[in-house]
Amino acid sequence: EFRHLNLNLNSGKGRMDYPSGSYYEGQWEGGMREGNGTMYWANERYSGSWHQGKQHGEGEHVWLESAQREGFVNNRYKGQFERAAKHGHGMLTSCCMLTCCRTERTVGWS
Repeated sequence: EFRHLNLNLNSGKGRMDYPSGSYYEGQWEGGMREGNGTMYWANERYSGSWHQGKQHGEGEHVWLESAQREGFVNNRYKGQFERAAKHGHGMLTSCCMLTCCRTERTVGWS
């Protein structure tokens, strides 16, 4: 069951809860995530710009414990997105135990 809070005619500011337990809080346009908002999943979070329901523009995506299978406790990408993919300039930070590694890249993130 989806729950809309303060969501008037699928446009404006509001929250949607998904059956998986994930939820989105932020701006909507035509029933889609549009503008600024934050999506919360079980082990990750994206906060930033949205366009036509996808991560697009400036934002920050953080992956938590789910990434432990690769030996990382926390991965974070802060930068540009295009149609839900890392695109353009951004900073990727990966932390394992007490050590963090930063990688700064421009374009070619696909």
